[in-house]
Amino acid sequence: MNFAEIKAAVRDLWEFVWPPIVLLIVLVLLARFVAPLRVERLRERLGGVIDREKIAALRTAAEQMGVATALPIATLFFLIFILYVTSTTVITFGSMLPPSIATSSEASLARSLGDADVACLWSRYSADGELLHLAELARAEGKVKTTSESLDYWIDRRDRFGAAFDALKFIALWALVWAFAEGLASRAWGRALIRVLPALVLTLFAVVASIAMYLFASQQIVHARAADLRTLLASAPCTPAVTLSNVQATELAALRRDELWSLESSSFSYARWFMDNINK
Repeated sequence: MNFAEIKAAVRDLWEFVWPPIVLLIVLVLLARFVAPLRVERLRERLGGVIDREKIAALRTAAEQMGVATALPIATLFFLIFILYVTSTTVITFGSMLPPSIATSSEASLARSLGDADVACLWSRYSADGELLHLAELARAEGKVKTTSESLDYWIDRRDRFGAAFDALKFIALWALVWAFAEGLASRAWGRALIRVLPALVLTLFAVVASIAMYLFASQQIVHARAADLRTLLASAPCTPAVTLSNVQATELAALRRDELWSLESSSFSYARWFMDNINK
């Protein structure tokens, strides 16, 4: 294992570890800020369960069994497991909360390409073929010689910003739950509201930023796909030139008018999916 491989492994480990560490710190600090009374009571209860004497007894038992040297490694794996479970739970639960970001790569591609380009693609492959599928097919079959590093990078960025968006939705709910718990504990609802409002405002700004970065990364992906299609057309242009039929021109115009992105309610999507399946 050379130095470059070790460096890459350390970088991958760091990229895996730091997001859940930051997320866990944010959750703890947010709970302490929004609900100090409730968190203090919870800390006192946990202090009675885990104390120094019990930790010392556990260490002594490990030494007697001869596994004391493995405790640091086991502790490290346990901490990594806790970080993984925390991050996965937050992102998975947050993804189920409304709203969700919906983008139309097909509409973006249609706007990025000219009428002649689309006409050539549809005449060569399929009159009803999706442009995104054609771009992926061209890259998979090796018909496009451009590197995929940029595309892979922006796909990774988009997925990360999407995960951040889901985590922020969970954080907003987390703040509200602790504010409600603090209000029940102290009966000072006004103070609980004053404490949770700044947290919600900051979370809202972060949500807007995550949406903007998600859309920017999605647009870069579309640019890469459009470049693949242009490269494909340049390598084998349609000769003679073809034009869109009236029906195809109408379909393309309608596709270009589609919304490039929107925020959809998850509950509405689930209800629509349920009704569509009931009607089948």
